[in-house]
Amino acid sequence: MVILFRKYFFRFLIISISILFLVGCDQTTKKVAQSELKNKDKTEIAGIINLQYIENDGGMLSLGNKLPQEIKFIVFILLVSVFLIILFFYILKNQREMFLKQSALVLILSGGLGNLVDRVFNNGNVIDFIRIRLPLIESGIFNIADFYVTLGFVMILLSMILKPKTLIPEKTDSI
Repeated sequence: MVILFRKYFFRFLIISISILFLVGCDQTTKKVAQSELKNKDKTEIAGIINLQYIENDGGMLSLGNKLPQEIKFIVFILLVSVFLIILFFYILKNQREMFLKQSALVLILSGGLGNLVDRVFNNGNVIDFIRIRLPLIESGIFNIADFYVTLGFVMILLSMILKPKTLIPEKTDSI
């Protein structure tokens, strides 16, 4: 029992520190964006990255921003909180997952938590400030937490592709 506690405690500690570090980085960039970009014209870097402060009261790409406040609270705060709690315990319990998938899930959890912190302490809004413009591609405005979630999903797809295939023994016919 003590060995099991130690094993989970160490895992809990590593995962928690990782999440706190990632959420801290996200929140720091949002505070810098708020102090340096709010009420200012957008800033362009190398013709590719545009920095512009906005507060998004919807989901990704402002989906759901026309919903009533009560529904937004249920969807963006309550349901997301429940999902993140379940995801945290899943990550903690499932040690047999590939490291790539575990890391991806920590990124997704951290991104979700970073945006949830914004919603709770910023009147239901999330601070977004980055837009990427390439010759044929333009992103919506996003933040570091959104980047974590996107990177996490890409890593999950990679982990599914790289997952070792299990060989199924062939049936032999006996005569």
